Amino acid sequence: MSRDNRKFAVANSFELGSQPPSAYVAWHEWAAAQHRGGLRQTQCSCGLWRFPQEVCTHAPGTPKR
Repeated sequence: MSRDNRKFAVANSFELGSQPPSAYVAWHEWAAAQHRGGLRQTQCSCGLWRFPQEVCTHAPGTPKR
């Protein structure tokens, strides 16, 4: 049985430094676009990995939005 995986492709184009989308698959496409653009994730004080434009709102000492 042959599977056509093109129907699962995300057709979004994301700008470098843009805010992440909320959808799971779209987030991964966004993260790939950020990485291709030269941005790298750093580990937040809460232990999660984030790109520079993402803000952690639950770690101690970070401002609440």
